[in-house]
Order: sequence, then structure tokens, then C-alpha cells
Amino acid sequence: MLKFHQKDTVEGFAGSAIIILFLLTLMGCLCGCGKSAVKQEQILFNILPDVRINDERPVYIVIRKVNRTEFQIHDYDFISDMVYANPPNESLLDWHMLMPGQKEKIKVIKPDKSDIGVYVLFANPGETWKLLFEAPLKTEYHIKVKNNEIEEYQKGFLW
Repeated sequence: MLKFHQKDTVEGFAGSAIIILFLLTLMGCLCGCGKSAVKQEQILFNILPDVRINDERPVYIVIRKVNRTEFQIHDYDFISDMVYANPPNESLLDWHMLMPGQKEKIKVIKPDKSDIGVYVLFANPGETWKLLFEAPLKTEYHIKVKNNEIEEYQKGFLW
């Protein structure tokens, strides 16, 4: 004949409850701690295009992760081909059309260990049609786009 003791039942229930709580916690961690749940750092690019950019025509700005060597050897044609590649090149963080005189704010995910290259695809590019931002990267950059060149600028205290 089987005899059940109240003490054994309570201990069994408590042990089962602990195991269930542990499994639920583990499942929550596995489901919620994936790559999508981790907030990735972003970089904000404040773009200030002049009204005369690209002879008063829209222009593409391209932002990509890059190293110094790639930045130096990749020419205008390479970058423009990259924008229209199918599938898109993995180094592209964003590409965006700029309208003359219209400020833009562009956010990109901060690359882990890469530098960032910013390129403007002018119809007649000047000498500085691209900029390199080297690691460690800041969280915000300000870029002026002139007729056929770009430059980084520091936002002043009063403006």
C-alpha cells in the first residue's frame, strides 16, 4: 500500500515550481536577447546642402563602412556602381537623395570597428567629393555640401 506524506507533496511542488520558473526565465532570455533586442548605437549625420549644390540639382549622398585603404582606392565610378548593385553592397549603411537647400538628418548604425566614408555623387565632382571619419567614431557629425564639394563643420555655440 502506498502512503503519501504531506511533506513530500509540498517539497515536490516547490521543486517543480522552481524548475518551471527557471525554464520560463531561460526562454524569455533566449527570445528577448537576440540581435534585434539589443539596441545598436547610431550615428547622426546633419547634412546642410547649399542651394547651389550640383548646379541646383538633386544629388546622392552615400554613407558606408570602409577602411582607409578602401577609401583611398575606390573611385567615383566604383561608389556610384555600388549604389545600384543588386544585391546591395554590404558596406553600404545608407544612401539618400539630397535636394538643394534642404537640410537632412541621416541616422546610420555605428559599425563595430570600421571607419565611415561619406560620398556625394555630384555631376561634376570637385576635389573633396568624399570624407573619411575614422574610429573612434562620434555620435554626431555636421557636413556642409557646397556646389561640388563637401566638408565637415563644427556646430558653433550660437548656431
